[in-house]
Amino acid sequence: MEPFPQLNPKDLKQRLRYLDYITERADTERRDGAVMVIFMDHGPGPAVLFTKRAADLSEHAGQISFPGGGVEKGDLSLRLAALRETYEEVGIEAGELEILSALPPQPVLDHWLIHPFTAWWSTPRRLIPDPAEVDRVIVTPLAELTIQHQRECWHIPDPEQSCRYQIAGELLWGATARIIGRLLDSLLKEQISFPSLPQSPGRAEALS
Repeated sequence: MEPFPQLNPKDLKQRLRYLDYITERADTERRDGAVMVIFMDHGPGPAVLFTKRAADLSEHAGQISFPGGGVEKGDLSLRLAALRETYEEVGIEAGELEILSALPPQPVLDHWLIHPFTAWWSTPRRLIPDPAEVDRVIVTPLAELTIQHQRECWHIPDPEQSCRYQIAGELLWGATARIIGRLLDSLLKEQISFPSLPQSPGRAEALS
């Protein structure tokens, strides 16, 4: 398999817009959650923003995730819920993000349905996350994720079996890994029309 190319921001945003999915709230047996898959220009190319959840949370404590959380009654839409939760957790305001697409929802355990949205953050800055919810913010080069994905995940036949990624010394697994894995599968298509991957993919860095 050929190396995954390094997408420039314009090409990446165009491809993410193409993936837009019509998402709806869950049935009564599940609770809706909404997350933001945030991309930015970072170093040699695009990167993805993750959070490490606080260690004392009641659910998914200490895990790597995307900014987001449960949809509340006052949220007018799933997208607005994701934007609200993103601001509450890491302090990125809605006006700083360019929403690109909605991705297919991801079931989690028996009671959550997670609705991911992709966004571009054009003016990255140092963040001060809410310590009650977020231990730290991690920014990982997209190239690094795709190299791991091609090496470790391409052969997995079961779409519900998540791949695992190593980012900034942390293990990314579970629903977040399934979301990023499916997204990478989509981005890997039609790859030959883009430039070659740089020799060094860079390292994951903390943004807090």
